[in-house]
Amino acid sequence: MKTCINLGSGNSYRESNTVEKWINIDKNRKCRADYYLDLEKDKIPCKTSTADYILMRHFFEHIRNIDHLMNECWRVLKHGGTLHIISPYWTNQWSVGDPTHVRSVTENTFMFFDKVVMEKCIKEKKVMTVVCPKCDFVQQEVKMHLPSEWLDKHEKNPDEVKFAMKHYLNVVEEIEFYLRARKK
Repeated sequence: MKTCINLGSGNSYRESNTVEKWINIDKNRKCRADYYLDLEKDKIPCKTSTADYILMRHFFEHIRNIDHLMNECWRVLKHGGTLHIISPYWTNQWSVGDPTHVRSVTENTFMFFDKVVMEKCIKEKKVMTVVCPKCDFVQQEVKMHLPSEWLDKHEKNPDEVKFAMKHYLNVVEEIEFYLRARKK
């Protein structure tokens, strides 16, 4: 059975089934959860290297202490386990308009949690900060989610879509990451 963790479960409680055992964690006691924890300081209630998959849907942007959170995710994930993060994109009004958001997320946010990428960037003097030296995640995939009404108008011209994504606000609604825990 696959062990899956839903961090910041909120109104998206996930039921276990014959294939996946879900552990739902949230801080807000008004939400349904299996555990009520402050993930900026508390440990995820799993043994080291036992989880296959962690989901953070519209949760990461609310966390100030990302070092602790990312280290805990890495600790509980098996080698090769997936950390799946979905967040508002930094140019979207919901990223900056929600007063509970403490950070914005870009395509480069999670490179700071990849030791190989960070070592190369530091060597080439591209960055001067190492955010999280304990954990190590490989960015597997990044997806940008655009509103369907926007895509419908511009789907025939992919160059126009790429230009708009880089230069206009509110074109990309969400950004989605699949990170793999590297432990060997």
